[in-house]
Amino acid sequence: MAHVQTHTPDQNRTTHEPSTPERDDADQATAQLFPKTLGPPDSRAPGGLLAAQLSGLQRTIGNQAVARLLSRKVAAQPARALQRSTAQPPLIQRKPENEQALAAIQGHAMFNLLPKLRALAPDVASDEAAGQAVGGPRLVTAMRVVAAAGQGWMAFATAHSGELAALPADQISDIITFLGAPKDARFYKGEEFGGKFDGAIDPAKGEIVLIFRVRFEIEGARFGMASAGTPEWEKETQAGLEKYKSDFKRNIESTWKGTLKPAVPIGKLSAFQARVAVEYVESGEHTLFHLVSSAPDGSSNAKPGEGTLDVDDNEMQVKDKDRPVMDDKGRQAGTVNNSQPPAAHEFGHAIGLDHPQGKGSAVHNYGKTAEERESIMGAGHKMKVVQRGGKIRHNDFAPFIQIAERWGRDILPGSLASKNQWSGGG
Repeated sequence: MAHVQTHTPDQNRTTHEPSTPERDDADQATAQLFPKTLGPPDSRAPGGLLAAQLSGLQRTIGNQAVARLLSRKVAAQPARALQRSTAQPPLIQRKPENEQALAAIQGHAMFNLLPKLRALAPDVASDEAAGQAVGGPRLVTAMRVVAAAGQGWMAFATAHSGELAALPADQISDIITFLGAPKDARFYKGEEFGGKFDGAIDPAKGEIVLIFRVRFEIEGARFGMASAGTPEWEKETQAGLEKYKSDFKRNIESTWKGTLKPAVPIGKLSAFQARVAVEYVESGEHTLFHLVSSAPDGSSNAKPGEGTLDVDDNEMQVKDKDRPVMDDKGRQAGTVNNSQPPAAHEFGHAIGLDHPQGKGSAVHNYGKTAEERESIMGAGHKMKVVQRGGKIRHNDFAPFIQIAERWGRDILPGSLASKNQWSGGG
C-alpha cells in the first residue's frame, strides 16, 4: 500500500461525507468562505469562469454544499444569474437514474468512494455527465480512476496529473493505491518543485518520472501555404499542431532520460531509471509555449512557466561545426560537432536549468569544453554532469534529483537521512 496516511476514523482526512447534524454549521462556515472565493455572478465574465471558480470549492467541501450555496446566490440575484445563463453551454441530456445512484455515494471519502463506484453498473460508473452534475470534478476523477483499473497507476498518473494535483495528498494516495501502486510509491505535486513539474516514483520498478504539463498557443504559426482563415488553413493548422505535439513529446521523452543512483541502496535498488512524461492540457499547465513561425530575434526561449518555440524547433539542427573547444585549464583541445532539437533545449530551461557556463544567451555560456558543448543545455543532445576542479558545475539531472531527494525525505529512516544524496549519469 502506498498511503500517505492510514485510514483510521480519528484522523483528519479530506472527506465529503454528508453530516446532517452539522450541515447548518458547515454551511455557515462555508458561507463565510464563499463570498471570498466566489464573488457575485458577473455578466461580463466568460461563461466558464463560474465553473472554474466552483471547482476548488467542489473538491474541498463537496458538490452538495456548493449547490446549496449557489442556489442561495442565484435566488438573491435572479436577474444577473439569468444574464449569465445565456453564456452557458447547451444542456446535456440528463439521466436521473444515474445521477441518483452517483449522488448516493459521492460524499464518501476517496478510499471508500472508489470501491463503491466499482460496484455500480458500468453504464452508471462511466456516466461522467451525471458525475459532474452531482459530484463535480472530484467524482469525475474518481470515475476515471475506476475505469483505469488494471492499466497501472503510473500510466494513470502521467495521463491525469492535473486532476491528481488538484486533490489533497491523502486522496492522491488513495487513488494510486487503488490502482495498484506499491508500498512507498509517491506522486508529488508541482508545488514541491516551484511549480515547474510534478514527480512520481515507483520503487517496485525503480522508476522516477518527471511529469510535465504543457499547453501550446498558436500566434503567428504557419504550417502550410493556405491563406489564413480559410478551411484549408484550418486543416493545415490542426494537422501541423498535432504533428508538432507528437514530435515535441518524442524529442523530450527520448532525450531527457538516464540513470540516478542513491548514495546507499534503497531496499534492493542501487539505481533508478529517470524519465520525462509529457502531458498536453488545456489548463493547469506547468509551462505555456507560444508557437510561432519565426521566433522573436530569431531565437527560441523559455523559462519556468512560459516560453516561445519555432515551428521548426523539433528538427535536429546543427549547432557546432568544427568548433574549437578548451580543456578544463583553458588550453585548446581540438574541435567538436554538435546538433540538437531546440525544443528539447528549451524544455530544460522550462524545468529550471541554465546553460553549462551560466545564464544568458552569450555564445560562451553554452559551453567552452567538449563535455559542456555536448550537453542538451549546451549545443548537443546528451544529458551530462559537468565537473570542473573535482566539483559538479552543471548537472542536467538536477530536476530528477529534486524528485528523488523529496522521496528520500519520506522513506529514508532518520539514521539514513544524511545519505539522501543522488547522482546522475553513471
